[in-house]
Amino acid sequence: MGKRIAIMGAFGIGNTGNEGTLEVMHALLRRMHPDADLTCICTYPDRVRHDHGISAIPLFLHPTATLFRTVNRALLRVPAALIDVYRTFRRAGAFDAIIIPGTGVLDDFSTAPMGWPYAAFKWSLAAKLRGIPVALVSVGAGPITSALSRWFMLRYAGMASYRSYRDDNSKRFMESIGFDTAKDPVYPDLAFAIATEPFAAPPRAEPPFTVGIGVMAYAGWRGVDAGIYHAYLPKITEFALWILDGGHRVRLLTGDDVDQPTAEAVLAAIREARPTLPPDAVQFDPPHTLGDVMRQVSETHVVVATRFHNVVSALKLDRPVVSIGYSKKNDELMAEMGLGEFCQHIEQLDVALLQAQFARVLAGRDAYIKGMQAANALLRARLAEQEAVLASRIGLA
Repeated sequence: MGKRIAIMGAFGIGNTGNEGTLEVMHALLRRMHPDADLTCICTYPDRVRHDHGISAIPLFLHPTATLFRTVNRALLRVPAALIDVYRTFRRAGAFDAIIIPGTGVLDDFSTAPMGWPYAAFKWSLAAKLRGIPVALVSVGAGPITSALSRWFMLRYAGMASYRSYRDDNSKRFMESIGFDTAKDPVYPDLAFAIATEPFAAPPRAEPPFTVGIGVMAYAGWRGVDAGIYHAYLPKITEFALWILDGGHRVRLLTGDDVDQPTAEAVLAAIREARPTLPPDAVQFDPPHTLGDVMRQVSETHVVVATRFHNVVSALKLDRPVVSIGYSKKNDELMAEMGLGEFCQHIEQLDVALLQAQFARVLAGRDAYIKGMQAANALLRARLAEQEAVLASRIGLA
C-alpha cells in the first residue's frame, strides 16, 4: 500500500499562487511516490477535486444537515466545534504525513484567527497526538497582527517535524516573535519549480514593448479599508495610460478571482480616457491557474506587479519587474534577484517614481535578464536539494 499523504492549505479559493503551490507539491509527491494516496485538506474541496484531480476534504469537518445547523446556532455553535475537533482527530490518523506547502501560512493577511490559523493549529495538534509528522515547506511568515492568530501560528509551527521558509525575512520574523529557527533552513518559493517550457520563449526584444501590469483588489492588510483601494485605482490607471501614451502595449495581470473587477475597472477607465486606442493595445484575460499567469507573463517584456506570485512568475521567466508590494516578501525576493531598487509599497504608491523605475528597468533590461537567469539556476538547484531533505525528514524516502 502506498503512503497516505495529506496536502493542507487555503486551496480552492481562486488564488493562482496558492493553486500553483498545490500543483507543484502534488507533482513532487507523485514523483517521489507514484502509488501514494493523496488527499488535500483545503478551503473548497469541490474546486480542488475539479481543478487538480485529487481527493479533497474540508479544513472544518462540521455536520451539514439543516436541522443540526439550526440547533448549532441556538447553542452558540459549540456542538459543531466539538464535533469538528473529534472528526479532525480521527481523520488525522488516516495519514502517514501532512504537508503544508508554501504560501503565507504564517501570516494573517485577510484572515481571522478562527479561520486558517485555528484550522492549521487544530490539524497539527491532532497529527501530533496521533504521531503523524507535519511539514511546513517553503512557507512565508509575517506579519501576524492578531494576538490570537499569533498564538495559534506559533503553536502549530512548533509542532511541525520539518520547517523551511521561502525567504530570510520570514525566518527573521519568526525569530523576532520568539520562535526558535536555529534548525530551520530557507529554500525558494515552490512556484519556482512549476514547469514553464511550453511558453517561456520571450517575445522579440524591440519596441513597441508589452508591459504586464498586475493589479490587485487591495484594501489594506485586513481587507477592510476601502480608502486605500480607491486611492490605488486611479494611480495604477494613470501609470497604464502613461505606458500606452509612450507607444507600448499593456497586458493586465491578476492573481486571484477577487482581482477581476479591479482589472475590468482599470480597463474601462483606459477605454474611456483613450477611446481611439486599437483593441489590441490593452489585453486582459482572467487567469485560472498559475500556469495561465505565467503564459500571459511570457508575452510581456517588463512587468509591474503587486501580488507575490505575479512577481514570482515574472522573475521565473526572466522578465524584469517593478514591485508594488504590500509586505516585505516582495522586497526580499526582488533583492535576491538583483532588482531591489525597483520596489514600492502599495499604500504609498508614487506614480512619478514608478515611471522613473520603469524607465530604468527597461533601459537595463538585458543586464537584469542575465542576473535573473543566474539566480534562477541557483533557485532550481536549491529546490531540488529540498526534495531530498524533505523525504528523509518526514519518513517519505
